Amino acid sequence: MNGIGLCFWCLENPSKRREETPERRNMGENTNFLDHEEVRIADRLFSLSEDTSIQPVLVVTNGSFSLERRFKELSIHTPPKDVAARLLGEYEYYGINELKKFLRIGCKACPQFTECHKDKKKVESVAQKHQHECLRIVRNLLAIGKSAEIIDLVKEKTGCLLLHYEPLFTVLSLCSIIGEKPVRKQIYEIALEMCFNCPRLFYFVACSEHFRHLLDDVATSGKQDKRVKYWEPLRRRMIARFYNRYEPHELLYMTTRHKQRYKITHRTILCKSRPPPRGDHKEAIDLIFCYLSRGFNKTEAKANVKGKAIQPMTSSVFQKIELLEEIKSLSFNDENIGKLQRIIEENIKHETINEWQGYSQPSPTILFFNVLLEHIPNEFLRQYKILRSLLPGMPIGTLIFKLGVISHHGLFMENSGDTPATKEQVDENIQTALQIIKDQKNRLHPFKILKAAKCYSTGQADLRIYTRKIAERKSLRTSLTWKPSPQIIDALYEAFRTQQVVEGCVSERKILFAMDNRWTEMYKEQLQGCPSLTPIDAANILLYLLWKAQKDENEVVFYGKRGEIIKLKAFAENKLEHFEKDLREKSSKAGPINLIKTIEHAEKLKKFDAIVVLTDKKPRFATGGVINEWEKYKKILPDAKMVLVCLNECKCFGFGRDDMLYMCGWDENSFANIAHFLM
Repeated sequence: MNGIGLCFWCLENPSKRREETPERRNMGENTNFLDHEEVRIADRLFSLSEDTSIQPVLVVTNGSFSLERRFKELSIHTPPKDVAARLLGEYEYYGINELKKFLRIGCKACPQFTECHKDKKKVESVAQKHQHECLRIVRNLLAIGKSAEIIDLVKEKTGCLLLHYEPLFTVLSLCSIIGEKPVRKQIYEIALEMCFNCPRLFYFVACSEHFRHLLDDVATSGKQDKRVKYWEPLRRRMIARFYNRYEPHELLYMTTRHKQRYKITHRTILCKSRPPPRGDHKEAIDLIFCYLSRGFNKTEAKANVKGKAIQPMTSSVFQKIELLEEIKSLSFNDENIGKLQRIIEENIKHETINEWQGYSQPSPTILFFNVLLEHIPNEFLRQYKILRSLLPGMPIGTLIFKLGVISHHGLFMENSGDTPATKEQVDENIQTALQIIKDQKNRLHPFKILKAAKCYSTGQADLRIYTRKIAERKSLRTSLTWKPSPQIIDALYEAFRTQQVVEGCVSERKILFAMDNRWTEMYKEQLQGCPSLTPIDAANILLYLLWKAQKDENEVVFYGKRGEIIKLKAFAENKLEHFEKDLREKSSKAGPINLIKTIEHAEKLKKFDAIVVLTDKKPRFATGGVINEWEKYKKILPDAKMVLVCLNECKCFGFGRDDMLYMCGWDENSFANIAHFLM
């Protein structure tokens, strides 16, 4: 696009034209060069710019605007020295809002996402393009001195239980590469706080390396060797603090549970950062580093040096490493099934490690170590005895996403699976699972709990079971079926209903929600891979969480088809399976846009501070009808604000969901804290 964003890429020398390269095309950067007129304007802008403190006046809703056209518009009534400041201020407003959108929904903010979500390659291409658009925005904001605003936006997300952590870590990795040293110090502190498990660390490192290679390619056109022996000191220090903040047994637990992700392994990280072991158990931590980076043989040689006194903790850690290697080497037969069962039961008697997945602190110190599902060869995971032995030590994340497999092998139903269980065994297994769900429910996002409940209640799923033999993989790609346990289903719904609400989600206004009854496109991209979770279920989640987030003195209601006001609490107190019937019967068949066309209804609605319209219709009024209709409504409700949340994109006019929020005058920060539950 010929936009102001491209101009900030030319900060070093605005009048110098850069040649088009494949690397620039890979970045998604538009290669339509600035024409001579815009280069001349850019030179004038940066020569005149003395003060960027002027607040912006232009709201950019369609993602771009012409630098030349806007420059000419401002030049008519604005002094020359103020033109640059106004344009910089307008770009700041546009960039901050685009960054908020990216942090909220990631690559799904791209309008093309819903068009190509079935094609994996297209999805990856769209996601990469949107990541690179985020790179340009972040770099431009840093160039105009808005690092504090970026850090504030990122810090807002650190106190939330995120459904998708990828957008946040993408922005963190960008700032860690292109920011100045003071900015990078703060970014690494935030990254360390948010990296409370290995997958997040892997994603942060993978993103940082991706953008570092990308920027090196653009700067040098591929002439520079991209291989780096060691990473920069700030990143190495952050990684050293990550590994050294855990006790040896807990560190071994985490690193062997998640060995690799995003093509990054612990060996890669340790070799590039060389973290020194610290704390009271340096020797044991050093042994774990050796095991992760150099393998078992080197670790065994290091632990068995003649004449060397070994600390008790080091000896205990080495015994656990030997145990893992023994499990890994077991071949599949009846004798080894019994042997593995004994190993699991001997270790499960110790204290369970509850890996922390909350807000800001690492998990508590532990002294014991359990054998987990991730440590067991896949051939053994289809055996009733092994699964029953593993069940008491399963974290909730593993449990709820493996419920179908566990039920298929007969743990929760009598006379099912390959090894029929007795009634006493089934009752014991169910009680164990219920206790795990009850104790650890607050570690998972509410949407994940409900999704697991809906999937489990269907009694079937398409799964791919991997084995060591590649030839067997095709025969194991099949649909599993099981008999859902009513007690497990009720426990999952109860866990969702009693889930904690994130701080900052409390509504400070009296809000009216008007909802359309056609939900075919609602949150379509979020529901892929879960056919049992219908679009209306996503609406139910939003309604329920909004009800939980409101303060007692505030009121959140639902607008019915005959003009009656129905309190949202009446919906929320019913079971979720009744929501769909209620919404179909009571939602407005005439469409929500007509909800305040009569004075009688308008009088009822005057007490509300805001009106939120949820619809999946393609807005025929997008050419300006939204604004025109709202002008009529403002005469009836002069003090209220309306939000038209169109749940599918109006691509023909370039409007998206968030653009509609901005156009209708809504402060998106108030709604974003609640919307992030679904986004």
